[in-house]
Amino acid sequence: MSLGSHEVYSSQEGASSAVESSTLGSHSTRGQLAPREKDSYFDIYMRKKNFAACDGGTGAEFLPSPPVVQIPEEPLEAPELHPAPPEIPVLDQPLLPEIQIQDELYRRFLVNTIGEFPSLERISETVRVQSQIERQVEAALVHHGFREESILMNRHLIRGFVFYHRGRALSPRTYRAYLNEISRLGTRDTRAFQRIIRAIQNSDLFL
Repeated sequence: MSLGSHEVYSSQEGASSAVESSTLGSHSTRGQLAPREKDSYFDIYMRKKNFAACDGGTGAEFLPSPPVVQIPEEPLEAPELHPAPPEIPVLDQPLLPEIQIQDELYRRFLVNTIGEFPSLERISETVRVQSQIERQVEAALVHHGFREESILMNRHLIRGFVFYHRGRALSPRTYRAYLNEISRLGTRDTRAFQRIIRAIQNSDLFL
């Protein structure tokens, strides 16, 4: 083989080697993500996601989980409770006529205010309020199971525990407070009625 033919063969062999090197280079970079200039974050994220999907992955590690927003629940409204009305027993017929009750209360008031010289206004207001309290207390005693005859026989003692437990007459304001207490709490839960019950329990009053 001549020198000219040898040079031609070497030139062809070099060209072939360059082609093979270029081909191997293209195969070696297949499946890899080549960086690109001026890519945005969204472009990089999409290429990684597509690559992970092709590789059998889900690509979920590249996507941050959205924040969990808890919607506050409205508080349940408490059921509206209606308190029971106070228990205030009433008799169909009073144990004594009203005029007799007020006359006895008036005479008892004068005895328990000796030396005080109460005004006519105080006397009339006290007798008026005491008569209302007495009727309601008597009705509560009857509904409590005590006999009407026994209540009538002991009415003067009962008045002492209700109206004059301190030995003297109280102010009209205090008696009005007793009457308002009956309207709010019911007769049995008032101080006046409970004094009668304690007197019975202590054997100071026999009904």
